[in-house]
Amino acid sequence: WIVGLDALRALAMFFIVAYHFLHSSGVLTGGFIFIEFFLVVSGYLMTAKLLREYGKNGQVSILRFIGGRILRLWPAMLLTMLLMLALAYLTPHELLAGLRPDSLAAALFSTNIVEIISGNGYENTISPNLFKHFWFVGLELQLCVLLPIVLTLTIMSAGSRKSALRRSLAVTVALSLVSVGLMAAYGGLWRQGDRAYFAPDVQAFGFFMGASLALWRQLHPLKARRRRFGASLRLILSFVALFILSILLRYDETRAYCWGMPAAALLSVVALASLLRLQRRRTTMPRVFRPLEFLGKFSFGVYLIHYPLMILLQRVVNIGLPLRMVLVIALSLLLAVSAVGLLEALARRQVPAMIMVSLLLIPAVMTLVASPKESPIMQEISQNKVDSSDLTIRYVQNPDNTGLEKALSEAKQHA
Repeated sequence: WIVGLDALRALAMFFIVAYHFLHSSGVLTGGFIFIEFFLVVSGYLMTAKLLREYGKNGQVSILRFIGGRILRLWPAMLLTMLLMLALAYLTPHELLAGLRPDSLAAALFSTNIVEIISGNGYENTISPNLFKHFWFVGLELQLCVLLPIVLTLTIMSAGSRKSALRRSLAVTVALSLVSVGLMAAYGGLWRQGDRAYFAPDVQAFGFFMGASLALWRQLHPLKARRRRFGASLRLILSFVALFILSILLRYDETRAYCWGMPAAALLSVVALASLLRLQRRRTTMPRVFRPLEFLGKFSFGVYLIHYPLMILLQRVVNIGLPLRMVLVIALSLLLAVSAVGLLEALARRQVPAMIMVSLLLIPAVMTLVASPKESPIMQEISQNKVDSSDLTIRYVQNPDNTGLEKALSEAKQHA
């Protein structure tokens, strides 16, 4: 356990949530770069775990590692999907076109691949996808499948432990550089933003940068130091720089891919390396940071829940954006904490928990059955031969649009 890491997770998660709410209004348009922090942390932790297994057993069990990651991610994902589909039954089903394939892709860790094939980025879709943010979970699992294979091949082909670690470090650094080049090529040269954002080969650099940090630390163990001011300053400045990038960058700009996201990954490595230098023997955080530490422990659950909850509340609650954002964060945290308790109860095979999940199944299945295949707004456009450009632009730029009927009426008059 790394002291302070949960607090940093909470900060990064807050910026990602804020991005989902504010980017369409021109505020925090680059908040998506904080996914690089989570990729760096995942790469570091997963590599450290595999190295511990290698040091203990002399080998790495690839299937056991991948199975452990699926068991770590899947229960929370499926429970979130059941809960959100049950809540979606209370909203207008015509706004949830394509929900069946979206749900299947999310459950199979393939949302990012489906998004690349369909070309539906975050900012160019008509019908909302409740589980679009599951693309990141799929990306992380795909990289976790690749990591033990890379480490096993490099470690087995070397003689001593040090030479094995050095070879693994060289390979992970090389993979990071190749991935950065692919990011610049797809996002900058070929202007394929969705391919650059969702693809595991292009997004691998942050993950393998974290893996490189774990390997470097094995080769160069940290020594106890009394002076920690420099590490504290680097930690603060790296997060300040990430915040500045989140203000300056945009999803549809080439600079976000040419240097923005690689820079964010590098800053995340600096932040994590600085945090490792600040470790002390105590295993608790200072009191001032404990609320953040508590939030960070449930960051995965908050990430899973907040996005579909944000979409659903936009359709059923007519309140201002700041209040809705606070409400979504509070409800997401409450539901995330409750979901952890429910999953633990299911693991102990407690009957009340099984009954609760069974009750969620009924409206969830009814939502999937009732959801249409195509967005009604697109059906109206095709039937009336409407020039869809203006209508589509207004709908995409304002995802809080509740005047859908008025927009359709205007489209008909235009036709």
